[in-house]
Amino acid sequence: MHLNENLAKLTAKFEKATADKVKCQQEAESTARTISLANRLVGGLASENVRWAEAVGNFKSQESTLCGDVLLITAFVSYLGYFTKRYRVELMENTWRPYLSQLKVSIPVTPGLDPLTMLMDDADIAAWQNEGLPADRMSTENATILTSYIWTLERALSTGEVVLIENLEEVVDPVLGPLLGRETIKKGRYIKIGDKECEYSPDFRLILHTKLANPHYQPEMQAQCTLINFTVTRDGLEDQLLASVVSMERPDLEELKSNLTKQQNLLSRLSSASGNFGDKITLTTKNIIND
Repeated sequence: MHLNENLAKLTAKFEKATADKVKCQQEAESTARTISLANRLVGGLASENVRWAEAVGNFKSQESTLCGDVLLITAFVSYLGYFTKRYRVELMENTWRPYLSQLKVSIPVTPGLDPLTMLMDDADIAAWQNEGLPADRMSTENATILTSYIWTLERALSTGEVVLIENLEEVVDPVLGPLLGRETIKKGRYIKIGDKECEYSPDFRLILHTKLANPHYQPEMQAQCTLINFTVTRDGLEDQLLASVVSMERPDLEELKSNLTKQQNLLSRLSSASGNFGDKITLTTKNIIND
């Protein structure tokens, strides 16, 4: 009986030792595979070390030219869209670059800076050409400028900023159609601009400005927008001059008008008060005393 118990204990210890041995062998094999993969990875990336070192050096050198590069590219997007290829080259190479270098405190710019390489990559340009964009540089620059304009709309739409588009003609860019019509999708959270769905912020505002004295817009656009005529008229100028004369000749009336306006504002605050009404009364009393 005692012999059988000892045999059972020894058998259990042997099985446990065998299981531990198998587990250790598996861990050793896994560690060996990991080390092998790590060595292969290190060997494969060894050639990248030179490229990374060069990239670090380039980034450090770009620190001194970053402001000038951004300034030049911003001017390219903002002002050159109107001009032909000849005048674009003239402005970039013979006007703006020399001007930046001849300032009292010169602004360094990367030699041979190409706005296209900074704003777009070859994959995007190839995609445009596959969709029918001509392969000449002028067309590529135009598409890049237009894309930058759309980027501004996309960013403002998602962050709730205000966008002002000046000097609008009677024909409106079709890309603005979904914005004007508030064509939201996905439960009103997104608006499609071009081929991209952009998150829509309720705080976003789009202001279109035109210098046309009597513009003729399509009826659907007039239904989508609020049209306001800010043209200065003779009557409007007379009212402005009269207000200026009154403020100069009768400052007491101007002060009375200002006080009445303040009182009206305080009454409006009281009528719309919420929360602790006592705090509102204290605030109003202080304002009246100060006024």
